[in-house]
Amino acid sequence: MPYEFLSLDEALSDLPTLRKVLGTRWIDRESDIPLLESAFSLARTLRIKELSHLHATLDRRLSDFRTVSGADDWQNRLRSDGQGFRELQTELAFADLLQQRGYSFKHRDKGPDFSIGIGDEPPLMVEATTPRVIAWDDDLDTRLWILIRISGNHCGDPGSGSGGHQWK
Repeated sequence: MPYEFLSLDEALSDLPTLRKVLGTRWIDRESDIPLLESAFSLARTLRIKELSHLHATLDRRLSDFRTVSGADDWQNRLRSDGQGFRELQTELAFADLLQQRGYSFKHRDKGPDFSIGIGDEPPLMVEATTPRVIAWDDDLDTRLWILIRISGNHCGDPGSGSGGHQWK
């Protein structure tokens, strides 16, 4: 039986914040692009059922940080920077950690990603993003996940361990 990918509408049905951030134009455009040809790893991973927990976390974080100074940068990048998805996830995870630890912070559009308030000291400036080589690996991994499911050749999933492409 062939693997059934989710449509973007199905994938986003329980992700109200992500759906709103992406917008109808983005969803319609990406729905018309063949799955393997999309420049957005988010558009590809949304269609893989087994990754829905990652998208639920993304939806929650976007909702939690919608009022953070600079949050509009994250929202704009989701719609416009297809290759920067992993970096954006890293920034949101770091913001989540800061919030859990009780630090006040601002997300910056230019320069270091975060300005973190620490008592009476000047703000600590932190760059939290991963290098672009990670985006390249992510891009390849998601395309391999899709190819495996299209072909029905389930000899293992790429990215099943640290370091990228591990095959059983």
